[in-house]
Amino acid sequence: MDGWDIPYFVGKNVANILGYVNPQKAICTHVDEEDKMLNVVLLSQFRKYRAYAEGVTSTFKPVIMFKSPKIKVSLEATQMFNELIANLNAADLIAFIIRQQLLDSNESSALELAYNFYLKNEDDLYRLN
Repeated sequence: MDGWDIPYFVGKNVANILGYVNPQKAICTHVDEEDKMLNVVLLSQFRKYRAYAEGVTSTFKPVIMFKSPKIKVSLEATQMFNELIANLNAADLIAFIIRQQLLDSNESSALELAYNFYLKNEDDLYRLN
């Protein structure tokens, strides 16, 4: 749990519990890269909104890192991320959230809390376009 009672987990621990021999490889190969990137952004922004709602007035700077043993792979991930964000619109974001909810029905996860927040505030998303 973090300071706002948002549960979180370490993917490696989940992969170990599920019996994967190589947890890092399991996590990397079983989730689409763009889905991972978008989930990171959604969760980061959700935490910022929650902090503001709790009266935290600090400035939040999102940090998105693409860690790879090769610089070329990190640069490609950065380019993919920039294109994903540049082409993102509210309708696609809502469709993504609904699809993710169907894939993962863990109602207590931090991502599920974020998904519900965005769906509840769907009208605000359309104003950002």
